[in-house]
Amino acid sequence: MIHRINLASAGAWRAGPDPAHPQPLRLQNLNTGSPPIICLSPRERVTGEPRGMSMAGRRMAVLIASLLTSVTSTVLAQQVEPPTPAPCGAFQTSGFFQDHKLEVQFLLYTPRNPTCAQVIHINQSGNIESSTFNASLDTKIIIHGFRVLGTKPSWTENLVEALLYAGEANVVVIDWVTGSTAKYKQAVENVPKLTMLLVALINRFLELGSTLESLHLIGVSLGAHVAGYIGSHFGGRIGWITGLDPAAYKFTNTHPEDRLDPGDALFVDAVHTDTDSFGIRIPVGHIDYFINGGRDQPGCPHIASNRRKDALIIPGEFVIHDTTSESQNYTSTVSYKTQQPPKDILLFLLTTPAEPYCAHHILLEFTLSELKDISITLEVLLKSANSSSTKTKITIPKQTPEGRVLVAHGTHLCLLYQVEIRVTGGRLWRRGPEFSGTLCMTELPVNRRKSMACLPQIISFSGNNRQTFNILEDRSFACP
Repeated sequence: MIHRINLASAGAWRAGPDPAHPQPLRLQNLNTGSPPIICLSPRERVTGEPRGMSMAGRRMAVLIASLLTSVTSTVLAQQVEPPTPAPCGAFQTSGFFQDHKLEVQFLLYTPRNPTCAQVIHINQSGNIESSTFNASLDTKIIIHGFRVLGTKPSWTENLVEALLYAGEANVVVIDWVTGSTAKYKQAVENVPKLTMLLVALINRFLELGSTLESLHLIGVSLGAHVAGYIGSHFGGRIGWITGLDPAAYKFTNTHPEDRLDPGDALFVDAVHTDTDSFGIRIPVGHIDYFINGGRDQPGCPHIASNRRKDALIIPGEFVIHDTTSESQNYTSTVSYKTQQPPKDILLFLLTTPAEPYCAHHILLEFTLSELKDISITLEVLLKSANSSSTKTKITIPKQTPEGRVLVAHGTHLCLLYQVEIRVTGGRLWRRGPEFSGTLCMTELPVNRRKSMACLPQIISFSGNNRQTFNILEDRSFACP
């Protein structure tokens, strides 16, 4: 330990704020990490030779000052600054007129760094080993698709957050924006090279102790087919591949080996939400979900439905009821699968236009008392106690006894309190049709209820009238 030293007796001094009151020269305890404090004794003069100092005293002052300088420099050199944390990895950007050469980044998120990506490298020795990658965890690899404007996909943070919330895992986001921008044909040409880079990445994970069964590839649009190529390279032994709106252009009419297909992994599922634009229409997995028929989603802009896809696949669990065989119920989730389903299952489900998007599927059926020679269209409005309302139409073709429609409603059927029915198609100068019938409804799957619940009376329409029915007290609609 270096103690406080008073050099005033040795004749060392310096000018203070007040030349008439110099301060003594002192060195504070350097073990505290504080810098030395040097000042002069009030007994000394500010300028000129110190009174009463001999030649030996001056030599002693020089010696001690030299010692002080040496000790101070050594101690300060030992005060190492803490290492600056590495900056978070960020997506590259590109543009329509920029060079579209493929440049790939691997952005790693784990429970230790859930919001700040680490950029990992496969060609730097020890890089992945020194990262937060944990080979004992499942690994999710997210592959985006074609980027029109060269911008970062806006949905990646939400997807990473949700996957890590579902369970501990390594989540690797593949950034290949520079090779997927503006020119779709060139982006497709970059797919084989991108595939081999990802194969090399997966091989490094395997060397560190990961298994193929623990891998889950999640590909969006063109990225879905990249995932398929990777799975094919490993002989279909990868645990799971999920395709989100697999790209249609240049892939719809190709051989299954040239696109995502069920043979690319032990389990392949796909979510279709844009088949009327850029998404593929054909089944490509063991299970294919066609949300709202696979077309543009209610409540979403026509040009994009990324947020809806996040909401659909992230919350976790679909229980799949096969109404033709009650013994076949399968469960598929984002984070795991509990049972291997057979191939070629097509699932159709509806969503509501607003969060949380979860819908109760209600089947409406209007049966005419007698056949009509004209087509009849009814507009039906369902209202629930929580202010949820759904409007739909039932069309009954001419000479047909009934019409049906499946509607997505925000609450259980038993929570309905009012049903409003109106005949459409009439005009001010043309009277609407006259007919009567019954309206019945049930919540799917149908095995939840023994029979359909019907409004208590036959409904008669004459002209373009509207009828309202309060069913809150109707026991046939009561919750079990």
